[in-house]
Amino acid sequence: METFASGANVNTTQFYEILGLQKGDANTPDDIKRAWKKTALRLHPDRNRDDPEAENKFKLAKDAYDVLSDPERKQVYDKYGEEGLKIKEAMDNMDPAMALYTLGSVSPAARGMLVLCISLFFGFFLLFPIFLIVRIDGSSNMKWAGVFSPLFVVAGLFVCCSLPAACSSEQQDSSPLGKTYARFAPLLYSICILIFLSLLASTLDGDHNTKIGVIFIPVFIMEAIEMISLSSRLTRSAYIKYEAAKKQGNPVLSYWEFVVDKSLFEILRTIQWILIVVKVSGSTISSWWVIFLPIWIWFAYYILFRLLLKSFRILSLEKNRNPDRPLSATDEDENNSGKENVSSRIFIFICFVLPLFIMFLLLASRLSGSNLAKHSFAEVLIPFFLQVGLVFCAISCTLMCLRKPEVDAAEEKQTDEENPETTSTNQQSAANEHESVGVDCEGGIQPVMSGGSHGDSSSGIPGQESEFVSVSIADK
Repeated sequence: METFASGANVNTTQFYEILGLQKGDANTPDDIKRAWKKTALRLHPDRNRDDPEAENKFKLAKDAYDVLSDPERKQVYDKYGEEGLKIKEAMDNMDPAMALYTLGSVSPAARGMLVLCISLFFGFFLLFPIFLIVRIDGSSNMKWAGVFSPLFVVAGLFVCCSLPAACSSEQQDSSPLGKTYARFAPLLYSICILIFLSLLASTLDGDHNTKIGVIFIPVFIMEAIEMISLSSRLTRSAYIKYEAAKKQGNPVLSYWEFVVDKSLFEILRTIQWILIVVKVSGSTISSWWVIFLPIWIWFAYYILFRLLLKSFRILSLEKNRNPDRPLSATDEDENNSGKENVSSRIFIFICFVLPLFIMFLLLASRLSGSNLAKHSFAEVLIPFFLQVGLVFCAISCTLMCLRKPEVDAAEEKQTDEENPETTSTNQQSAANEHESVGVDCEGGIQPVMSGGSHGDSSSGIPGQESEFVSVSIADK
């Protein structure tokens, strides 16, 4: 959607002009509501009976009010315009089953090309760990700049992709800090990563004798920016918005649980970088098991809070439902969404979190001088390779095994047996078409009207006259 933000033909002021507002002004919800009432009275079709476009103008004004009165939709409209809003709503309402149906309708050759593109992406993604293994094991004298070359390419692509956002003056976030962060943070992060990789590669190759603390300055700049922006994401309004946007089946968090859940990872990550710098510079003789303490804390928090406690709360909501209350149409949906939420949490933990945890255990054991240090570094990355391989196989097999659903003849026959009225109606229609054609004695086929007076299509038939229904402002 960034193309809409940078395009010259994007109109982000039309809805404001319809309601008589200025986009640059601080339009409060009350201002928008008052402007809508005035516009609705002025454009209502009952007051503009001579204008054939009155109905469309009133509908457009109602659409403008619906968008500007919704903070989330208003933010998208201010940045991307009406077309961008339509695209976002279409993406939000996208049905996964419809996406699978569309992929199943594509030819096998096209799906094969898609799998080939995914294979190239995964192959490039695995270049860095493969280069790292070859360099650490001593199988090659490749320079560290060559080992980091895939990361240089990815960081350069991020710089190119973040330039349009940095040059755009319109951002979706309403707060000044949020606007500045959303505008410049991606570009600044990409530049910091490039500088960090350059300093690290040149130091490891012996081109420069840079201290480890200087090398990690770009990393600490990124962490400082993240900490500053974290304050705007932990406000009460952000908490209310987060709870309102949660999908059905998720447990309710208190405000302090929300703060801990959103900030703990950033805090532990900053502490982890500091401990690594202290260890590599030789300022401490602590074991790597101690240096990786923030990682162990985060994994423990994830297992105890995000997995076990939240799953227990989701299942408790179902057990504590009042049995005397009559069942409603949404009860079954709530139960299914809760069970699906728990299942998805277990699936994410087994397939993604657990392999990373095992990989860090192996890394800490190798760095601490265990027997694993005598073996290849590839053994440390085995969980990572298994994880990537499973994801690739799952995506490829899903794409190649998709088939367009076909209607079985037995299902059609069963449908006809369940709906005999529809079958008899179709047979009667065919018989009527057969009787409506007669043979003239003098030759030629002539149509014969069956039904007498019913053949006059222009005659007035009750119930078919067009009626004009006026709609009041409240109904609109």
